[in-house]
Amino acid sequence: MNKALRLSSIVLSIMRLMQSIPAVGSAAAELLRLRLQLFAEELQFERVRFIQCLVLCIFGATMLGVGVLAFTAVVIFSAAEENRFFALCVATGIHLSLGVICIGIGLHNSCNGRDPFKSSTDAFKADGKEIASMFKK
Repeated sequence: MNKALRLSSIVLSIMRLMQSIPAVGSAAAELLRLRLQLFAEELQFERVRFIQCLVLCIFGATMLGVGVLAFTAVVIFSAAEENRFFALCVATGIHLSLGVICIGIGLHNSCNGRDPFKSSTDAFKADGKEIASMFKK
């Protein structure tokens, strides 16, 4: 009798477990859908931000180039005729140096300290830890 009661208890537990599997599956699917929707929204935000940054950088670089050319022309034409080649060399060296420094700063700022999809990655990590803790029990 005790063995039959234990066996029926085990069968009942297995049946309850089998009934909860679809609910767990649908909850996991809904969670995955929400996380993908969050990722898609963040991706759209990053795309808009990138395009805005690109347009501003192109406009800024164009205006900077025009200003540099105008400044160089003013410096060269204001120098005495025998010193114009030297003034051109100095101005070219200064502009190239500033260009390299600006590119270095831009690359450093764009590559370091950015986590564009922080919300999505944090949510996926939290979900992974929660699922792993469920299997440990």
